[in-house]
Amino acid sequence: MKTVYMAVFLLVILTQPAFSFNCGNGKLLTEGMHKYQVIKDCGSPASSQIVWRSYSYVEEWVYIQRQYGKKQMFLVRIDSRGVVSEIIWLGESK
Repeated sequence: MKTVYMAVFLLVILTQPAFSFNCGNGKLLTEGMHKYQVIKDCGSPASSQIVWRSYSYVEEWVYIQRQYGKKQMFLVRIDSRGVVSEIIWLGESK
């Protein structure tokens, strides 16, 4: 029986997105989402910029969410295909 529970536990852990955050309206932003879905679910970012890398560009969006009484800041990197490639927690402030 312990083997079954362990298998279910591992299945749940391994199928979770690498990183995500709650947009504040119950919607979850995850890696692999298209940027238009991100805007639809989370709204416009607090700031954005385009960073050129060797033969392509990456968009970097910053979202600031109020969670647990503090502001949580997240950097969302979007590749040249328009897909979220990375979400980085930048920290929190009061």
